[in-house]
Amino acid sequence: MLKIGKIDRIIFEKYVKPYLPLSELYLDSNVLDRIEDREIVVSSNPALGLPIETLGFFAFHYSVSNIAVAFAKPRKIIVTILLPPKSSEDDLKIICSELGDQAKKYGVKVIGGHTGVYKGIIQPLVNVTSIGYRFRKPLPPLPGDKIILIDKIGRETVWLKSLTGE
Repeated sequence: MLKIGKIDRIIFEKYVKPYLPLSELYLDSNVLDRIEDREIVVSSNPALGLPIETLGFFAFHYSVSNIAVAFAKPRKIIVTILLPPKSSEDDLKIICSELGDQAKKYGVKVIGGHTGVYKGIIQPLVNVTSIGYRFRKPLPPLPGDKIILIDKIGRETVWLKSLTGE
């Protein structure tokens, strides 16, 4: 049985990779195309299991952060919002308001997406696909490089679990 969360590399290599026509893959973002000397980088991430008040915020940042750490400037996003039956118009407004505030703050435009209410969905799910332009190539770490931790390891996980009452 698969574990909850993103699948690990072993499962990916055995059950996903052999069946899909994949291009070269990196960690959490990949090069979509090259225009002259600029690379277009994309990343797609779901956000779910969070309080409705934070869902739009995290949906934006999960995907856009993957673009930023690939040395690319996020420019555009595609947003899919899937809601369960009995969701309210206010739920949709809260999600879009939070997501929109973040997009405006960082100069990112929404260029498309899909929004709907579906029977098979049991909790709100927002997926954001981010598109950005790489401003420099990532370099592998070298012996002697320093790693800077800006917070305690695992703190985000503890905080996110506290939001959901776990």
